[in-house]
Amino acid sequence: MPSPDEIRDGQRATWAGLSAGWEKWDSVIMDQLGPVGTAIAERLDIASGTGEPGLSIARLAPEGRVVLTDLVAEMLDVAARRARAQGVTNIETKVCSAEDLPFGDAAFDSVSVRFGYMFATEARACATSLSGTSPSNS
Repeated sequence: MPSPDEIRDGQRATWAGLSAGWEKWDSVIMDQLGPVGTAIAERLDIASGTGEPGLSIARLAPEGRVVLTDLVAEMLDVAARRARAQGVTNIETKVCSAEDLPFGDAAFDSVSVRFGYMFATEARACATSLSGTSPSNS
């Protein structure tokens, strides 16, 4: 059985290879995912991929700071390009695993994860890591 690190390495390689396709088909993908993003637009985006719903969150809170995280640098590169193209300037990106976020407790007002949980190799570690970023730690 592969270790969590081996699984993450495989996911990283797979999604790095898919990032160009996601960028090419961005408008189609975002149309399909729009309703999901709209439903969680008040949250910070973890496992952000190419930027949604994090970029929408950043537009809704222009005075705020939005950190987009993902395991794959190439996906976040697409998100950064999309942000520049859309004139969104209040975002930053951070390559990291949702299971091991490099932020202190209560570092953010809110957190969102659209589909990232399905890639977690250790669901408990992921939930614990994410709960540590919320003000209530719950």
